[in-house]
Amino acid sequence: MFVVIGVTTHEASVTAFVRDLLCFELAWFAVARVTGGRFLPTWLVGVTLAVGVRAAIVGHLPGAFYGVALGFCALFVLVGRTLLRLRR
Repeated sequence: MFVVIGVTTHEASVTAFVRDLLCFELAWFAVARVTGGRFLPTWLVGVTLAVGVRAAIVGHLPGAFYGVALGFCALFVLVGRTLLRLRR
């Protein structure tokens, strides 16, 4: 959700969408595999890794983007997990 909302609100290209989606999805799932899917380390390390890889590709690291990525990824994951728990 974070990448979809970010790319659409900033009118970014399809290439930017694919780049960002791959950075976040691959980092998140790679870290989740190592951490056993525990939220806190997966979130912190996964988002940090994704933002770092993205920064290396685009050539700069905007600090605000890192903060927004941390905040919104946490929000979306926690809301999703809460909805799943309520559904059960």
